[in-house]
Amino acid sequence: MSNIDPTDVPPASNLPGPSVAWGRNRDAHILDLEKKVISLEQAQAGANRNTAASLASISKQIAALTAPIVFAKTVTGTSLVVGTEPATSAIMSATVTVPAGYTKAFVTMSTYFYYPSAHGVAIDRFTNSLYINSTRVAFVYDDGDFTTGPNLNLWGSGSLGLSGLTAGATITAAIWADAMTGFTPRAGATATINGFALFYN
Repeated sequence: MSNIDPTDVPPASNLPGPSVAWGRNRDAHILDLEKKVISLEQAQAGANRNTAASLASISKQIAALTAPIVFAKTVTGTSLVVGTEPATSAIMSATVTVPAGYTKAFVTMSTYFYYPSAHGVAIDRFTNSLYINSTRVAFVYDDGDFTTGPNLNLWGSGSLGLSGLTAGATITAAIWADAMTGFTPRAGATATINGFALFYN
């Protein structure tokens, strides 16, 4: 770390009279700049220590995370059957199991539902939900985005933090349609869930 240069001591006043004030002003300016440099170096050293401590803490948190456990499922064609709640009778669902040693999770998911030649199909609500075991804990989003026409397109995404989890519990991401009528299994229909869960304490 820098120190004030000991040679930066103002010399004896031997300048011509009109130059004395200017010389003293320059002397004071140099000393002021050196003090500011020292102050900046001290502040930077403190910031470096804080950054190192923060990175160490973040590193420990990252090390404590599980690898992302992926939700990934697609159902197509005549195997796609529409129901309502709970998750077991949804349009479709995908499930992961809470690993031992973790009590919290961050879950993110995106879904897409496509139904071709949708004339005559009515739907009151399209919803994504998260369930712990068989109990719905939250809507990831409700009343999803709709595009109607010859084909029906429903999609959305969201994320949620969960706590109080126990090992072996299941987390289910589900999409379902409420009061959907006129639906029959059809070739070309597609429902997809993609996402992941990160577990931590």
